[in-house]
Amino acid sequence: MKKIHKNKRYVYDPLYGIIYLPDFIWDIIHSPELQRLREVRLCNINSLCLTGGANINRYEHAIGTYHLAQECLNSWPPLNPISEKERKLFLLAALLHDMASAAFGHSVEYIESKEGFDHEKAFEYVAVGEKGESYQYKSATLEPIFFGMTRELSSKVTKEDLEAIGKIIIGKGRFGPLINSTMDLDNIDNVFRLAYHIGLVKSGEVPLKLAKSLWIENGKLVLNKEAVYLVEEWHKVRKKLYLLLLRNPEEFSAKCMLTEAIELAKAKDLFSFSWHDVDYELLQKLSEVSSETSVIISRLMKGILYGCIGIFSTTKTDKYKIFSDMSRRRELEDELTEMMRSKFSPRFKSAMVAIHPIIDVNKTERQVCIQTDDDQVIQIGKSSNRLLIGVFLKNVDLDMYKINTLPNNVISRIRHEISICISNILEDERLEEVVLYDEIKCE
Repeated sequence: MKKIHKNKRYVYDPLYGIIYLPDFIWDIIHSPELQRLREVRLCNINSLCLTGGANINRYEHAIGTYHLAQECLNSWPPLNPISEKERKLFLLAALLHDMASAAFGHSVEYIESKEGFDHEKAFEYVAVGEKGESYQYKSATLEPIFFGMTRELSSKVTKEDLEAIGKIIIGKGRFGPLINSTMDLDNIDNVFRLAYHIGLVKSGEVPLKLAKSLWIENGKLVLNKEAVYLVEEWHKVRKKLYLLLLRNPEEFSAKCMLTEAIELAKAKDLFSFSWHDVDYELLQKLSEVSSETSVIISRLMKGILYGCIGIFSTTKTDKYKIFSDMSRRRELEDELTEMMRSKFSPRFKSAMVAIHPIIDVNKTERQVCIQTDDDQVIQIGKSSNRLLIGVFLKNVDLDMYKINTLPNNVISRIRHEISICISNILEDERLEEVVLYDEIKCE
């Protein structure tokens, strides 16, 4: 029997259509903590070329994840009962799981994680306005967090319930695996939502069916055996999506530029990270730090991206720390800059090299081991384990467009020399050169 909703208000979702929300969700949906997510992208950069995914916000994703959680509960096995309290906490965790996401998501969190920031672990502190154990927030209960508005969530949800929601968000408790595990409702919506907006899939049919096929039994995530093909489809779509997000040269370059601007600002002690900064606030802050950061942000906003010389791939993921350390990376950039200026003058006599690492562990591919309802354990896919190193030219006259107008033999020679240098740094004779723009061909 179709459920009748007294409240006729709805959200119309591009993936799932009409979503009716219960009163207890409407009661908190206007909280600044949640509405802030309308100004935080789901993508980690304001993409230039993946236009469909460039401006999807995390609020849309929060509503979508909530809906998958509701569909999951609607199909829950009757012999595995759930209390009304458990139901509400689970649905709130699905809705609020990204509440503490930083501007540009993981692009900023990768930098701030060195100081202890993790948006999932930070939920409780953000919700109640207390300082975290590792990352010291410059915050208080009355601190303005969104358009001058202060926190409201803690006045609508008890501290005890917020603590319970926080545990679910980090994967603990009975419902934790449905929100935070190898394959969960958060990731299912994330993958298919971005894939839909970019144009890789045409509907939300698979995520809806998959959500209805999952439940928790004896502390474990269980899948209806008839739904194995849906997990395989998720795995396939996920791979296509992440190849675009991680290997597209424009995406890579933009992440390099944003990271460089943040690191330059932090090095000057003029940049104060706030968990509640939204995308445009972060960019505004960065543009005001110095003339150098202003130029980077202006170029980023105009789409005048650093020219991509090449992207290189290695299995030596432990070497990530070499490239993620700003001072060490600057030394390597100086070495490559000097090499280019000496070997490829006069055209590159003023070359300025930038390096950006991206860790691809369980991203382009993620192995899923899950128990089915007939007590079988299925294994789907394998886990990616690569370190991607992008090498770029910061010169305006060698931007992403202009570098592609150079003769192929010149770029090939430069890539070869850079490949030798990076191979030596990594002590990896099997270093691979990624074929630029080949990620679009993945089937």
